[in-house]
Amino acid sequence: SIHVDQDPKQSDVIAVHLRQGGLGLPQRDYYLKDEPGIVKVRNEYPHHIARMLKLCGADDSAAGDAGAAILAFETRLASASRALEALRDPYANYNKMSVEELHAQHTPSIDWRTVLDSQGLRAADTLIVGQPEFFNALDATLQTTPITVLRDYLRFHLLREYAPCLGKAFDDENFAFYGTVLRGAKQ
Repeated sequence: SIHVDQDPKQSDVIAVHLRQGGLGLPQRDYYLKDEPGIVKVRNEYPHHIARMLKLCGADDSAAGDAGAAILAFETRLASASRALEALRDPYANYNKMSVEELHAQHTPSIDWRTVLDSQGLRAADTLIVGQPEFFNALDATLQTTPITVLRDYLRFHLLREYAPCLGKAFDDENFAFYGTVLRGAKQ
């Protein structure tokens, strides 16, 4: 996740922050814990992904395979994510480094200058990286994940983000999972 905010250690500076992210479920425990309610949500999640992908034209088999593969990909990201209590430590989650340091030390396969430039952040020379170990794992996971899985992952998250704008079927399916399955809302 990339966002721009005040530098917590230098209040007169606005900085680019990078944090762990990329999960379609609320947080890492939904992928890693075996409590009955969490297991129920986790088991339903790949079916939701498949239904969303079918709405944009994927066939049943490909959508089902994509749902399982996306869950596996996100589970690897969740395994590398810090727990909620570890995210509360402002000192451990403040790792200021140059764009070049991030690239060389943590993510050699990601061209951060291009990523930042594409988001209008050309002037950013330093970044505040919340969880460097997450970015190490992200880089390794990207290297071993088939491009078809990454494509489906990006497609699903784009559909999820814009579901309310894509028509009733997308909005209803998105609400059925995020509103009803996750939060218990009936309407």
